[in-house]
Amino acid sequence: MAENSVITKEIQEMISIEIGPVTYQIEDWMIREFAEVIDDSNPLWTDSEYAQKKGFKNIVAPQTFLLNYLNLDQDEWARLVRCPLPNVLAGGSESEYFLPVIVGEHITVTGKLVDAREREGKGGKLLFLIFERTYKNQQGELVTRARQTFIRY
Repeated sequence: MAENSVITKEIQEMISIEIGPVTYQIEDWMIREFAEVIDDSNPLWTDSEYAQKKGFKNIVAPQTFLLNYLNLDQDEWARLVRCPLPNVLAGGSESEYFLPVIVGEHITVTGKLVDAREREGKGGKLLFLIFERTYKNQQGELVTRARQTFIRY
């Protein structure tokens, strides 16, 4: 890194260090509450018999459930990264979904800083911090992977 880089040694050392794991047991009330909040009346989210008729063991969670309901404190972690740039802005996210989440499962989430990039903006230096979260079920199978970018300026 250049001498005037905002990617500090501390930030470099944080890359790939895992935070978590945190394990959650998925319960029907969690999924029902989430479905109500997002105003989605799909019976897969609320009716066990319906879900079973569709080939699932129990109520299924909407795909975005994990990302919005089960989280790590990585948002706060991004703010705490020591950096000469004091402000934090959400820079976007992307998600991949591999398996459904079903009532009764145990989902374990871990996260890590996977990349730090520096760019020059109109107002000066920008630091892009890319965090990745993985969600696995009790069999260790990957359920969801999500990446979120935070911009320090």
